[in-house]
Amino acid sequence: MTRLISRLWPESIAAQLLLVMLTSLGMLVMLFYAAFRILQPGPPGEDAFAYAMKAAVLVAQMNEADAGRRETLVADFTRRNPNLHLRLMPSGSYDPPSREGDRSRVPFWMPFRVADFGSGLKSLGLGPTEIDEAGEERANLVFELADGQQVFARMPPRKEPPIWGNPLLQLIFFLVLSLVMLLIWGTRMLVQPLSQLASGVGNFGKTSMRAVPIAAHGPLEVRKAAHAFNRMQNRIQDLVERRTRMLAAISHDLRTPLTRLRLRTELMPDGDIKQRNLADLSIMEGQLGGALTYLSEGRTGEPDVKIDVASFLQGIRDQYEDVGAELALDCEVGLSVLGRFSELTRAMTNLIDNARRYDDRIRLISCYADDRVIIEVEDHGPGIPIKDRERMLMPFERGDEARMLGSDSSFGFGLGLATACAIVEAHDGNLYLNDTKGGGLTVRIELPQA
Repeated sequence: MTRLISRLWPESIAAQLLLVMLTSLGMLVMLFYAAFRILQPGPPGEDAFAYAMKAAVLVAQMNEADAGRRETLVADFTRRNPNLHLRLMPSGSYDPPSREGDRSRVPFWMPFRVADFGSGLKSLGLGPTEIDEAGEERANLVFELADGQQVFARMPPRKEPPIWGNPLLQLIFFLVLSLVMLLIWGTRMLVQPLSQLASGVGNFGKTSMRAVPIAAHGPLEVRKAAHAFNRMQNRIQDLVERRTRMLAAISHDLRTPLTRLRLRTELMPDGDIKQRNLADLSIMEGQLGGALTYLSEGRTGEPDVKIDVASFLQGIRDQYEDVGAELALDCEVGLSVLGRFSELTRAMTNLIDNARRYDDRIRLISCYADDRVIIEVEDHGPGIPIKDRERMLMPFERGDEARMLGSDSSFGFGLGLATACAIVEAHDGNLYLNDTKGGGLTVRIELPQA
């Protein structure tokens, strides 16, 4: 049976939506009909009809009797029928509606309306209502005898329908119920698979490039998208693994001859040529290390940890003070981020080293704004023009002549900002280049609050 249902179940989103709407509409109609049949009050029942017929028969007997015997008949009828309430009233006690056939005061279930039964006996329909001993409102069925005297027959109380017997309330209730069921079904069958797919796509690459397969279930289109994304994850992981192996091979192949060259140079007699060779080797090693770090996006493979921002920046400041550099620190306490400590340290040292080439007045700032942790590295150097800022975040891009003036132009390969930006983005953050008040460059990092 389950296999048959699975085979007949529509696979596309459009077909499932149509099925949901049709099923909801069908359930609304069936539930409303069932409620109408169960809750809708009918006429008072056989007792009310029998009561009215019995009262009509007794009144007919009274119409044939003399006026003096009618009180005796009423007492006798009441003694034999305790539930029967008949009263003799003077002529004109009840004046029926003036319009002929007026049915506005006669309910649909009343067996006798305004009518002439012959022999002078008439039915005047429903008369005035009254409150009985139990406090219930009772209607009177009024008859007029041949001599004009009237007889009031008090009808049994009609049970009021429950509040749910109101057809409008029934319609509203089952309409809301059907809509709720539609939303639950739609959420479970259509929205949930899409949400899981979106979550899987959003999480891919945040902490690892390792493929995490997404469960393929739900409508046909969602399953196809999940299968396609899983294939894409596998291809990306394969490319990343190949690149990692290539970088490891390049690092090994290039560092080995550079190490041999350094050893040979160290064995040379001291002199200007030796110092220049060692300087060139340092530049080559720096270029190689920077390029490999950028290509690997600064990733070290370490797990994410909760980092206290104030302690983190204080530690970096202490490291620079150990080598004689002074950094101003303005930190808001209580801030923390989730990240990889060594990678964020590399990003901050890149930014600080870049700023120190142009100015000794470096300031580190941390604060909280717009649900993000803000870290700023502020200098008062020549700054970067707005038109060049986007370019400066690209690899192997260096500042213009104004920015390079007074700096060691032989140092730096245009990878510091690019590597820092790659590390920040790998932590689901953003890096911006802004002007410092009074002149200079402020690098702003925004990271999610842990």
